[in-house]
Parts: sequence; structure tokens; C-alpha cells
Amino acid sequence: MGAAVSGDTGARGARRGTRLRGGASLAALLAAGALLAGCGTAVPEAADAEGPEPAAVAIPAPAAPEQDGAAADDAAGNASGIVTTGGEQGEGGQGQDGDGQSGDEQGQGGDYQGEDAPGPSAADLPASWAGTYSAESLPLGGGYLVVQNLYGEHRGATSLEASDIAGQEYFASSGATCEGAATLAGDTADCVLPDDGRGMGEQTAVVHLVPAAFGATSLLVEVGVTDGLAVAEAPQGIGGLSAAVPSEVTLEEVEGAMVTAVMMADSPEGPLPEELDVRCELRDGGRHALCEIVGTPDGGGDGSWYGTLQPGYGNYVVLATKLPA
Repeated sequence: MGAAVSGDTGARGARRGTRLRGGASLAALLAAGALLAGCGTAVPEAADAEGPEPAAVAIPAPAAPEQDGAAADDAAGNASGIVTTGGEQGEGGQGQDGDGQSGDEQGQGGDYQGEDAPGPSAADLPASWAGTYSAESLPLGGGYLVVQNLYGEHRGATSLEASDIAGQEYFASSGATCEGAATLAGDTADCVLPDDGRGMGEQTAVVHLVPAAFGATSLLVEVGVTDGLAVAEAPQGIGGLSAAVPSEVTLEEVEGAMVTAVMMADSPEGPLPEELDVRCELRDGGRHALCEIVGTPDGGGDGSWYGTLQPGYGNYVVLATKLPA
């Protein structure tokens, strides 16, 4: 997998891309990420660590290096991120990282920490993204995000009733109950997730139906969010990270997570395309990424994608949103 980034910031270390040739598959990448992440740890509480600060849409100057705040972040410990997949195929996936890539083809940015790459300019992001998850991060401890990809008869759906939502793998596996209907760029549904025995108690979830790559749609789920953000009207998806704090985010892992976020809309199965390329620049100490992805089937996921770090189930995830052409 590999790609080329928009713009030239002069931070050459951030421009090293990742390419995987035949043999690698999304299923393998997701499984590798699950082993690295150690799935099943509860979301760190806000009292234990500071979450990523909300990023303004225009950030003209480089982010200052993390100092004492990073040490506070480390108290969050090692937790797990998940990305669920599934519906009719019954395939559950978990957060992946770049180490799931195979052989000598894996990217060269594994130890890059996103140093000194500037934030996006006003020209990078649409004005309509202000106040959305695509541009700003939830505070740690304020809930987390999950994406449920839709396959089979529900692939590309423009509305989904409560019974169909409750039947998707993420909800069905937890015994959730749902009401209402989620519509594309419209109404949201509500679900109640029973106590999972991890000390989080019963949780409420707000379910959005959002566009994804390849003309598909997905469910973007806010779990336990008390002060949420808006949802951008653009293709998006989520890729899991093993990082528990922003300072642990690596370029290679972000590139792998961005590929997962895009390609899961097509299918979680099978080998990735021979010439799938992704190249990202990390911004704001790893809290954001600007990526270019090329070589997806029929170009269905090709283009510039913007990644924003968000709390996932235990670990951070990257919410990838496609920038206008």
C-alpha cells in the first residue's frame, strides 16, 4: 500500500510512503492489529490522561513538541482500539497497524513521530468541516467512536431501521437494543449497549448513517458521548491504532490505519491490490494526518484523505474523511 501527500511542507521524513504488494489482505492486517493492541481494555478515564485537544480548522503554525503533557498521557496505559465490520458477512475486525504489513514491502516510517509537520491550512479543509469529528477530536473520557461497515443487502443503504441496526454485528454481539432510523445525512437512531462487565456500565449510542468509499455507506456510532460533534457530509471510515497516547502514533501505523478506513468499505476479505499506495504526513504531533491514496479497485477509494485522531474502544482510532477533489 502506498501514496503521495498533497503539498510540500519540507518535513521529508513525513513523506515516506508505504506499499504492499500481493499477499497482504485486510483480514490479515486487522488480525495483526488486534494482537498488537491487546483487545479488551476499557477506555481510559479523563482523570488519568489528557486527550487530544480539539484542532481548529485552520492551524497555520507547527505544533509544539509534547513535554510534560505526554507524561500525563502515558498514565492512560496500553488499551485497545477496535473497528467492527460485518453485517451479513458476520466479519468482525479490530484495530490494525502498519506492522501487519508483509515481508520487505512494509513502509519505512515505523519510528517517525510526526515531528514539526505543520497543521493544515484553511485551504486544506472545507469550511463545512468546522465543528465536526473530521476536523476536531473528542476529549479522552468523553466517549468513543466506532464504525460499523455495511455489506450485503444493506451496502449503500440510504436509511436503516432500528431492527436492521440492531442486527449488525457490533450491536448484535453486545445484545444492544435500538430505536428510530438512521438516514444518510439526516436522522440518527439510538441504541442502548448493556453492561459489558468491564466497569463501564450500560451505555447509550447515537448512530449516524454516513457515506464511505466505493459508494458504500457505514454506521458511525458515538458511544457514551456527552458533548458530541457534528458529522461531515463526506466519505469516511475508521482505522484502529495500537497507540494509547498521541505521542506513540507512528507514520507507518497511521498509513495502515488510513488504508483500513478506506478499504473496509469495499470488503474486509481478500488480498489488497498490487499497486495500492498510501503516503501520509503527520500533523500536530500525530493528532492529524494528510494522506494520498491511489490504486484502489476502480479508483473507488483514490484521493486525498484527512485523518483525525479520535478515542476508540480503549485506544485511539483514525477517522479518515475524503477531501473534495
